[in-house]
Amino acid sequence: MKKILEAKNIVKTYNRNTKNEFEVLHGISLEVYEGDFICIMGPSGSGKSTLINNLSTIDTPTKGSVFINGKSVNKMMETETGKFRYENLGFVFQSFNLMDTLTIRENIAVPLTLAKVGKDEIKERVEAIANKLEINALLDKYPAECSGGQCQRCAVARALVTNPKLIVADEPTGNLDSKNSHDLLALLKNLNEQDHVTIIMVTHDAMIASYSKRLLFIRDGVIDEVIEREGLDQKEYFYKIVQANSKESMELLFQ
Repeated sequence: MKKILEAKNIVKTYNRNTKNEFEVLHGISLEVYEGDFICIMGPSGSGKSTLINNLSTIDTPTKGSVFINGKSVNKMMETETGKFRYENLGFVFQSFNLMDTLTIRENIAVPLTLAKVGKDEIKERVEAIANKLEINALLDKYPAECSGGQCQRCAVARALVTNPKLIVADEPTGNLDSKNSHDLLALLKNLNEQDHVTIIMVTHDAMIASYSKRLLFIRDGVIDEVIEREGLDQKEYFYKIVQANSKESMELLFQ
């Protein structure tokens, strides 16, 4: 199985060489393989968003190395990082990050436009992904004319339009109601199982985490526990996550 991402001993320190210096990540290592669906879960302030930012070129580790498709992203120039990001990574955020002045079609096309893909190919690829995600009817609308669930589906289309090696989703259901959250997670699960799209997702919710194949519990800047789905159905996996999360909470309460 092809290794998509590898992190080696990631350390992230803020306010270096000042009296306010503090270390958020303490030597984290992990590997992500093609077809993985990994969830990173932890309490507020545990370092989960810092970790995913450092894994996905949004931020750079203070120490340690991150490799995506065998390429060290730490050593890239800023201009090289941008191009590499467009070609290899797709992002889905809690706030959708759609531009209000662009149509849905134009929003989905943004990564292709930045990568200087030709107009005919852009049109073809945008319409193909819109058809796959069943949002063809939205292409000529603006984000303000779409529901939250529709906007997030469009954000997923934008993330997928470059055929990335890895989808990075940071609390993607945070602004969605329960039905739209379920629909989005079912979509991501289907993309992972049917198209072998590799996904790393951050959440604080055990139900959302139960859509993944592997769960990394992060606590105080370290990976405290790893839970594998290992043939469990979603309900069994959910209870296993809840049990582990309850154990974490009890340890925090009585430490």
